Amino acid sequence: MLKFLTPSGRAAAVLFVALVSLCPARLPAAHQWQPPDPAELAASVPRVDPDAGAEILLREVTETDEDNTIPQRTVYVRAKVYSERGLAQLAKVEIQYDKSSSIREIAARTILPDGTIIPLRPDEIFDREVLKTGSERVKVKSFAPPGLVPGSMVEYFYREQMDYLPRTRVFSLQADLPTQCVRFHIRPNNYHDLQALFFNCAQQNFAADKNDFRHLELTNVPARLNEPFAPPALEIEPTVLIYDNVMFFGATSLPWTERGKLLQYWVDKLLKPTKRLKAVAEKLTTPQDSAQDRITKFYNYCRTQIVNRDDDTAGFTDKQRDKLPPNIDPDKTLKLGHGVTQDINLLFAALARTTGLDVRLALTGDRSFIFPTPALTEAFALPKLIVAIHVGADWTYFDPGNRYLAPGQLDWNNSDIQAVIADADNGQIERVPGVPAEDSIRHRTGTFNLDPEGNLDGDVHVDYSGLWEVEMKNTLDAQTPDERATTIKNEIVDVLPLAEVTSIAVEGAADPLGRLTVRYHLRVPHYAERTGSRLFVQPAVFQKGAAAVFVKPDRKTNLIYKYRFTESDKMSIKPPEGYTLEAGNAPANLDLGEAASYRVSLGVTKKTHTIIYQREFAQHIMYLPRENYAAWKQALDEIRTRDGHTLSLRRPAPAAAETPPADAATQPASAAPTGL
Repeated sequence: MLKFLTPSGRAAAVLFVALVSLCPARLPAAHQWQPPDPAELAASVPRVDPDAGAEILLREVTETDEDNTIPQRTVYVRAKVYSERGLAQLAKVEIQYDKSSSIREIAARTILPDGTIIPLRPDEIFDREVLKTGSERVKVKSFAPPGLVPGSMVEYFYREQMDYLPRTRVFSLQADLPTQCVRFHIRPNNYHDLQALFFNCAQQNFAADKNDFRHLELTNVPARLNEPFAPPALEIEPTVLIYDNVMFFGATSLPWTERGKLLQYWVDKLLKPTKRLKAVAEKLTTPQDSAQDRITKFYNYCRTQIVNRDDDTAGFTDKQRDKLPPNIDPDKTLKLGHGVTQDINLLFAALARTTGLDVRLALTGDRSFIFPTPALTEAFALPKLIVAIHVGADWTYFDPGNRYLAPGQLDWNNSDIQAVIADADNGQIERVPGVPAEDSIRHRTGTFNLDPEGNLDGDVHVDYSGLWEVEMKNTLDAQTPDERATTIKNEIVDVLPLAEVTSIAVEGAADPLGRLTVRYHLRVPHYAERTGSRLFVQPAVFQKGAAAVFVKPDRKTNLIYKYRFTESDKMSIKPPEGYTLEAGNAPANLDLGEAASYRVSLGVTKKTHTIIYQREFAQHIMYLPRENYAAWKQALDEIRTRDGHTLSLRRPAPAAAETPPADAATQPASAAPTGL
């Protein structure tokens, strides 16, 4: 049986790293390169990991906020290639940035073993967008170091200008390659009470020097693990968390129960009923409404009638957002008709309170960043303001500022963790439940015809719900119709490389209340294998080309998934005229206890010999200890094998016609489970 794991607030293992002595200080000003070190150029064996094909000799990051106006980061990297495998690791350098920053300068060069220098040309630098979801945009500038051969060194430098420096930011001390030396130099002029917490590495002095710089330095840092579904960096990597000592809703360091008391102060201060709030509440509800009815009406009003100006679809430019002052209270948000996520959540709470409901504010964490526990008393551990309403015997949690979340649901990164609920006497600590698998479904229905050459052709309809729908809407809502079509097509082609996807239609992509549906026409040439008078067809259409989820036999980190989900597929495949199912049986169901379930049914219509295949995979686990990885991998590999189950269709010699019984429109294939 697979065990359920609740993650700890911080990773237990601590990486010991030697400090200071091995790092020559040679960060160039801009890209004024220094002469290469002959000893480094002549080195033939990596220092940190003897099996490494390439190694970073020095990574140096300098971050400043000059005159409190132009935050910028400069990065210098010097790396060495030792083998052919190292060539592949350094064949492409990627520099990631988002919409709040820009790369203003890139310079790179390759130093060959004989000392020959090949500079990177400006036209060899490429820019592309790799993520576009909701208000998030991630781009990458990339280049291939020219003339790279084993024994070469690569140097590159870039300058990143940022719109602002976040109050909380993470410096990962690991890279994808082993690193001999990593240094950070930080001089922010806008925050003076700067603090640092060190995770999974030795504590260092973070005091400012005479020039107001704070310095961090580590040596002999192993490469990042890069395992799929790994915990966030703060849980597993040598990492430094930088934050200032001024946070909303209270001081940085405060016990959770005390933070709950302080939060109650803000409830009393910000959620006072006003004439405007009462008037809207009375307009939206009737005296006959139940408590749940009132909550739903207030919730849907806030996510449909109040614009979240941080959303890409809101119509606000970055300049307009910067000029808008913070909303003072819910009454101001109601008057303006717009606000940020926090403003909308406060408005919902204020409306609900006008009708006498037990409404509280609550603070929860972001588990894409760190898993909060009461031992972590800093405010950054609980950055998300949500609303808690006591309905029946339990608390129900709301986040209407995320307009695609259904009432009573929180996004994946804010749930399945602990939260603090406001209370005047003693802040309450509760665990926020996540969305169950049966409420986050992708249901695909395909109606296909198979021709004598094995080509598959038909129409597909896809429905989404729960967090699967939220994720897809955040990806599609701000895209153009052509961009949406490309997103849908790429998802299919990743599994079915020969697929021809046409007539793509997306409905409800930006509708907070409407269901997201996708329709398209799918043609897959040579889908079925033809041998003589037989066609061999895999009825699990969308699993046909799927790669194994896990490849490595073992694992170093625990597994953490975003959310629980259900995949539900119903495929109808009509064979070519004259072909019938020669031998039909469905793969067996698989019960993985509390972890997951896999169910398949297979039937054949009597009249047209159409194959009706249904598949349902539900994953209920969120956290899995690495000790259970082998069992989980084996289970997923077995499901992949069962998904690859093939049916044989044969074109037999002509036979006398047989009249089917009047009540036998559909019959199950032999030995086929019919549980769906």
